[in-house]
Formats: sequence, structure tokens, C-alpha cells
Amino acid sequence: MVVKIFKNTPTQSENIFKDVKETDWFYDIVNYAAEEGLIKGYDDGRFLPQNNL
Repeated sequence: MVVKIFKNTPTQSENIFKDVKETDWFYDIVNYAAEEGLIKGYDDGRFLPQNNL
């Protein structure tokens, strides 16, 4: 993922999406990318991680 190329790898991010659980392996990366404006979820607050990019 694009976030991995940054030296400042996220360690703890606030949960932005209601369907991304803290136990998901991508939790920190997805929330970090959203905070940095690299990705955005759906208007209803979901990210839908099972969908294709």
C-alpha cells in the first residue's frame, strides 16, 4: 500500500470508519491514510474494505 512508503508508519490512529475494526490488520494504515487525505470512505461513514479499489 502507498502508506508503507512513508517513513512515519502509523502506530495508533483514531477510528474513522465504522466498519474497520481495531482488530483488522489494516486498521492503522486505513485510518492513517484517511487522516492524511489519501483515501476517503463513503458518505455514510463506511470504508467497505471488502470492495475492490
